[in-house]
Amino acid sequence: MKRQRTLSASQLVLLFIAGSLIAAATFLLIGVLNLHGSTGASFWMRALLSLIPLALGFYISVRAETRLKAGIAIRDFPQDDINSLRGIFETVLWGAFSIGLMLVGIFFMLRNEHPHTFGWFLFTLGQSLTRLPWIIRETTANRTPSSLWNKAKPLQSNHWGHR
Repeated sequence: MKRQRTLSASQLVLLFIAGSLIAAATFLLIGVLNLHGSTGASFWMRALLSLIPLALGFYISVRAETRLKAGIAIRDFPQDDINSLRGIFETVLWGAFSIGLMLVGIFFMLRNEHPHTFGWFLFTLGQSLTRLPWIIRETTANRTPSSLWNKAKPLQSNHWGHR
């Protein structure tokens, strides 16, 4: 009996983006908590508090990515939905948008009068969003490394043991 998926491919993409936003927002939280000026127990409490959204966002995005890749591999989603997602995320505009976020983030990190946390937020968000075209790309059995090893013949030689 085939397990019924409760989330569509579009919903998993939105979950991936939401998880990436939550994880990237950790840098904004660090700026709000002002970890740079705190010391001792106050520093460690604030640092641990800021790691909660990072871990949560990372978990959400990794789970969504894993489920989306698995669903695409076993053709669990309608092909029209996957093709429409590919039409959105495999465009030059999407690549320019995500790389643009990273470049603007680097710009904010290099400027001294702005807090670096906003630059890190934009950079990590852009870096996560560049993964979307790779996640929804079609995977074929002959491109996976494990399938290549399964088809390999055992090594044989007529010259083994000779010098």
